[in-house]
Amino acid sequence: MIQLLQSPYLGPLSRNGAWAGGQANGLLLLAIWLCWAGTGWADNLEGKITEVVDGDTVVVTDAKSKTHRFRLLGADAPQKGQSFHSAAKRALTERYLNKPVTVEWLRSQVCEPGGKNCAQLARVLWKSEDLALRQINSGFAWHDKSQRREQSTSDRAMYQDAELVAQQRGRGLWANAAPTPPWEFGKDAPKPKKKSKKTKPGAAKR
Repeated sequence: MIQLLQSPYLGPLSRNGAWAGGQANGLLLLAIWLCWAGTGWADNLEGKITEVVDGDTVVVTDAKSKTHRFRLLGADAPQKGQSFHSAAKRALTERYLNKPVTVEWLRSQVCEPGGKNCAQLARVLWKSEDLALRQINSGFAWHDKSQRREQSTSDRAMYQDAELVAQQRGRGLWANAAPTPPWEFGKDAPKPKKKSKKTKPGAAKR
């Protein structure tokens, strides 16, 4: 059995395959925290999720009513226009909207083309539950391996195992035999052709 099923970040697995919240062992949490000590964390933040942008991005409002946009480290959910985009967003919304969270954010940012809608890469926890890990395990996100260097060895292994479990059990987006990952989506889309201006026959040139 894959060790992921005992992860304190997801809680025990119920008979229907859903993860229930659980309290993590204090010593295990301390050990995991020490694994992260060498990474480039900028700061920790306590706040409440006040908006879910999509399946891997949330807005957190802190105690001073300042808003912060965070991208879930290690997760990449379907983009708008892809299957399960709405389902991935809904999964985060129904479980975490208006819930208090702890955010461990990095100095790194991710932005949309043109430098728009930038978000800070972060590990977001509700109680002891890792939002990114749950999204991956539920089949609502891929493990974003382009960010693996930002993850601890233990978290990287858990995320990889979570993706494998979701794929094997056909959860969420893995109900499709070969779902297109977000980083491949739109690559093969035909580019719009530029309209050429045609001169009408007999039109005088100025």
